[in-house]
Amino acid sequence: MPLPRARPSLPHILPRPGGTRDRALSAPPTGGARCGQPRRVSVLSPGGLRGGDWCRQRVRPRAGSRHPEGAETGAGPAELRLRLQHPEGAPRRGGSAVPPPGSAGLGHRRPQPTGRRQTRTRLCAALSAPTWPPAERRKYRPVPLPASWPRPPHEPPPPPPLSATPLPTLERGNRGPGRARQGAPPGRLRRAEAAPFPGNGLRVAGSGADSGTMSGRAGRRRLVLHVDLNNTVVAADAVSGLGPREALNIFLSTATWGREGADGEWQWVSDRPSLRAPCPGAVSYYCRYGRDQAFTESGPGQCFSSLHAQHLRLLEWPGEPHQELSMQDGHGKHYHFILPSFFRLLDALHRDGRDFTIIFRTFGTDLPRTLLALRSALAGQHPQFPALRDLALPVVLTPGQICCSKREVVLKRGSERLTTTEDGRKLYDYFSSLEGIGGFQDHFDWWARNQFSSQGGKPLWIDPHDPSIHHIFIDDNIRLDDADTIVHPQVFSERGSSSPRCAPTSELYDVCLVQTDLLEAIANEDYFLHCVRRCEENYDGYLARMESGSLSQQSDGQ
Repeated sequence: MPLPRARPSLPHILPRPGGTRDRALSAPPTGGARCGQPRRVSVLSPGGLRGGDWCRQRVRPRAGSRHPEGAETGAGPAELRLRLQHPEGAPRRGGSAVPPPGSAGLGHRRPQPTGRRQTRTRLCAALSAPTWPPAERRKYRPVPLPASWPRPPHEPPPPPPLSATPLPTLERGNRGPGRARQGAPPGRLRRAEAAPFPGNGLRVAGSGADSGTMSGRAGRRRLVLHVDLNNTVVAADAVSGLGPREALNIFLSTATWGREGADGEWQWVSDRPSLRAPCPGAVSYYCRYGRDQAFTESGPGQCFSSLHAQHLRLLEWPGEPHQELSMQDGHGKHYHFILPSFFRLLDALHRDGRDFTIIFRTFGTDLPRTLLALRSALAGQHPQFPALRDLALPVVLTPGQICCSKREVVLKRGSERLTTTEDGRKLYDYFSSLEGIGGFQDHFDWWARNQFSSQGGKPLWIDPHDPSIHHIFIDDNIRLDDADTIVHPQVFSERGSSSPRCAPTSELYDVCLVQTDLLEAIANEDYFLHCVRRCEENYDGYLARMESGSLSQQSDGQ
């Protein structure tokens, strides 16, 4: 009579035919096991009968079979599987098990479940064996050694115990290089975000200058540098056709101070140039007599001729002239077109890993050539700054325009067009988001119509409630007198406001406004770097005063 087909109940546990495990199952028992005695069968380990196996089954001979010793004398895996599923005397579906004939001496067996309940019961019994998992699969758990035991020299000391002081909370900056994982529980950041470091945009709340809503981390803000050209980073004026020799003379006339005597002759009150008046009542030579291209060649300014010659020698171009980085004057000599101190500023900011952008702001027409010179320098063609080739800053060669009127300020560059008619923050957001190096030509006629005062100057927007951005304007015509200055600063005093207030120059002098000393910029390569660092140091105090409301009260009183 053929064996009935049965559903295999444990296909992932029972051995496959022909393998090592089959031979282990069909091997004769050791230790004189008798037919009908329970034996331990390992169906997972190739070692066969071995202590610590996790599965135990009773294998009984079939009554009346040709091989009464079936399980011990080479029963195949299919027949063994069938015997494990359906012990002799158990009905195929439903009912309870009955002891097989001839097994009275073995004792009565407890009724066994059949069908799917049998499969589920046997599988659960196998998985819940007390010896699971096997000993060789248990993980090794090292026991920490006492702190007093000597340690090898290469082993680091144990970490100090956690203190009860709560750790500072981490806040993510606006422009950090990573974001916290969506849905992560509070306080859990990736390894790269676990602690603030220069450049990752993290700030520690409640620590020093970083506390407060408007204060940020000094030295880590994004810098937006608005830079003038003539007599600031370019010692020349292409509009009037002036070279370095004439440009130096004009600057010296603005930085030397004196007064008219009783006889009407000019008398110097200081023999050293300075940006501010050295004493009350002093007037610059420029304010009294106007521009003088030959200031040091004759007349009262001849006493400064040696100073003029010294700085002119510092401007000479070393080696072979460059078509874009050098320029030639009327005497056949070649000079730096852009001051080396400006390239030194770019190199230092790049080495410090700073995030910055350069926006040239000029009334003149030197923008196209200046942008071409910057592109050549960033290509590594400057003999004194070859490392600038590593500075990955795009140069936008298309200059833009800024037109001002009583109603609005309009910005145009290529297909871009922005206006402050509906929202005064549009241009602030635009300048704050610019990348690389570009330039804009400001509205000179509007400045002249406003008698060269601050009201008609180059507009600059500042938001002290945005601590991640620092706008700095560098120009040689910035002065503390609002009636004679070139920049029109506008500050958003209220958080999220779209209507800025006009701020006096004295409020932002050496904070967001830098008056260029051309002589120092020529003689000291770190000049612009020092100016930027001084503004960053003063900006922290400015934000603190704005947060306390002291500056707002002063502006309301004025």
